[in-house]
Amino acid sequence: MAFFRVSRERRGPDPHLNIKIAIFSVGAALALVGMALENRWFIYSAIGVLAIGVLLRLIALRREREHEYQDDEPPSTPAS
Repeated sequence: MAFFRVSRERRGPDPHLNIKIAIFSVGAALALVGMALENRWFIYSAIGVLAIGVLLRLIALRREREHEYQDDEPPSTPAS
């Protein structure tokens, strides 16, 4: 069984933080309105908006890992 471990390493500022906060706020508002009005379309829209936020996070994580992988590669030496 694998356990989830959070990295405590500093990653620097997140350039998409404001967008992520806005996406979460819109998704949460749609979910609350949908629950209050008992309207499934609002709830489904909220799920879609929140899914976009999750995808944005996964894309950023993938780019971070690719960048780390490129930094770990040894410099190539030309063949003689």
